Amino acid sequence: MSRVKTTVVRKSGGQVWEDPTLLEWDPNHFRLFVGNLGNDVTDDVLRNAFLEYPSLVKTKVVRDREGKTRGFGFVSFREPDHFLRAWREKNGKYIGSRPVKLSRANSDVTPADISDKTLDSKVRNSLYSRTKYHGNRVIKKKKEKRSSKSSNQAAAAAELMASSAAPITQTGSSATSLRQNAHPSSRMDHYSK
Repeated sequence: MSRVKTTVVRKSGGQVWEDPTLLEWDPNHFRLFVGNLGNDVTDDVLRNAFLEYPSLVKTKVVRDREGKTRGFGFVSFREPDHFLRAWREKNGKYIGSRPVKLSRANSDVTPADISDKTLDSKVRNSLYSRTKYHGNRVIKKKKEKRSSKSSNQAAAAAELMASSAAPITQTGSSATSLRQNAHPSSRMDHYSK
């Protein structure tokens, strides 16, 4: 029997993964994405930069496994007025050693009750997983589509060349000038004149 747990399932770039860190954020709060953070910025430095807004709830600098910052973080506000004011006032201001770029955090923080089996199935069927575990099947399908398109173009070009080599039934000097100039676009220009 599979276990049911509460988590946040994320999807992006053909990948599906579980992100339990989003459970720390209240979905009713207003979150700002803080980009262009230097390695000198910690959670406390980020919090101190936004302390002037009374409805500040939480700050977090995202770090990799070695503890080095990934260059971005998040700030959460209870009130939309403080969220908008902070966005306007702090965008482009220095936090640490770099000017930050602020935007609305676009990830949904909607926890869902999901079984382990369902989550494993979603992860297994994501584009990234199919490419990783099943060799180049996804890439080959894309290449086949491209090659069939180019073969259709080659067939059309061969048909066009065959039609340009066909005998012309017109008489007179215009017929001889058409035979001499066998390029299809020049033939079309002659008929339109």
